[in-house]
Amino acid sequence: MSQDHINREHKDRLFRLVFREKKDLLDLYNVVRRTAYTANRTEVLNLVLTEYDEQSHIASEKEISYAEGMERINRLIQCLVRDGRMDDVIRGTADLDYQKTLLQEYQL
Repeated sequence: MSQDHINREHKDRLFRLVFREKKDLLDLYNVVRRTAYTANRTEVLNLVLTEYDEQSHIASEKEISYAEGMERINRLIQCLVRDGRMDDVIRGTADLDYQKTLLQEYQL
């Protein structure tokens, strides 16, 4: 079968039809995630099947990664300033290899 004509809407409708009952969906979740949740647990009482949006997921991951990277760099700058290493702050902004060395030095 050719991969050129996959109807994602059809696959989504079929999946929703097969797993329309929360118990069946929860059973699938438990198998995939190797968990043992029951329908009585607070976490799954409001179980909702949502469509996966790859572009939205990638954008969200990029946003999280960017924020984590900024936090690491800010902590590095704070450490360098605290230690009176202003020349290293300046060099680290211009030389990415040196910045990586400083991050390793401060275990960040």
